[in-house]
Amino acid sequence: MQKINIPSEEWKKIVMEGAASMGIPMNDGQADQLTAHCEMLLAWNRKMNLTAIIDPYEVAVKHVLDSIAPARWIEEETAVLDMGSGGGFPGIPLKILKPSLAMTLVDSSVKKVSFLKHVIRTLKLEKGEAVYGRLEALGLLEVYREKYQTVVSRSFAPLNRLIPWGLPFLAPHGRIIALKGKNVDKELEEVNLLMNDGSQKSGFHPDQISIKTEYYQLPGSDMERALVVVEKKDRSV
Repeated sequence: MQKINIPSEEWKKIVMEGAASMGIPMNDGQADQLTAHCEMLLAWNRKMNLTAIIDPYEVAVKHVLDSIAPARWIEEETAVLDMGSGGGFPGIPLKILKPSLAMTLVDSSVKKVSFLKHVIRTLKLEKGEAVYGRLEALGLLEVYREKYQTVVSRSFAPLNRLIPWGLPFLAPHGRIIALKGKNVDKELEEVNLLMNDGSQKSGFHPDQISIKTEYYQLPGSDMERALVVVEKKDRSV
């Protein structure tokens, strides 16, 4: 594993070259903002539990590059909600790469939301906000319900819980994008069983959602990852 520091040109190079290998455009200014986010992450992490990943190389690969993987699935100038944002992943890197997004970061930890608000202020991320609350409660509020074209989530919850939590936030034809690891196939099997059960109440009925999965390998590692894309169907038509 490479020994590098944040900030450094070497660290920026890993992030920029990794993004390029994924077919995701990134300019030097965006790389600087990503650097600043991760600097703040590690600084605040000395006082609170934001991440177990503290090696700079692993931060670049496992946090930043993994977070930007859904970028091509997300259209510019749309509203995105990040469920269980924690240290800001994947929401803040996606917002940095696509500044036109209206990004809402949600977490149930007051301390983590304080950190997210600090990052938003420091990086001057317009149309970005951090919200404290539980998803089950926020999804019932009119201000959030059916307001988002995309809901993203990374290393947060199994799909059988994540999907029902995310669906209330989605506008018709919106999508949930879940970043998943090696247990994804088991989680997909559980969701398929629920869909085959045929219960409309569960939120897993084929008339309500469709699911596709895209597998990829993280640049600079041997980690196999997956994007699970859950499309919400418009039942009014």
